[in-house]
Amino acid sequence: MPRNHALARRARLTLKDLEGTRIRILKRHRGANDTAWDLSEQCPAIDLIDIDHYDLDTFNDCAESGDLLISKPMWAGIHPQLVNVTVDWPEPVIMHYGLLYPLDATPVIRAFISRIAELSCLVNGPPRQADMM
Repeated sequence: MPRNHALARRARLTLKDLEGTRIRILKRHRGANDTAWDLSEQCPAIDLIDIDHYDLDTFNDCAESGDLLISKPMWAGIHPQLVNVTVDWPEPVIMHYGLLYPLDATPVIRAFISRIAELSCLVNGPPRQADMM
């Protein structure tokens, strides 16, 4: 949120705190914000604005307009006029990350993906090429 926003000095926010604000949020199925969407949507006093992606224009627009932005922790500090404030969601809001790689990945890449799957405790490992077609 913009540094000069009334909520910017708070350590944590609740959905009630966000009533009366405009919040930009990634469209459904575009970044694992669906739980945040569902929870925010239950508060009609919050005006949700769909965005396609995060970029510097989005951050600049929020800084200028006063709109809030549901973002990932990795974006903290990306813009000098914005600050991140944690939301105490009524249920966990998890934003998954993944790896992108070609369908015809080389054996070295496939071995790397398999190792990542092992380390992250994925039960079935990475999808096989035949499963992706």
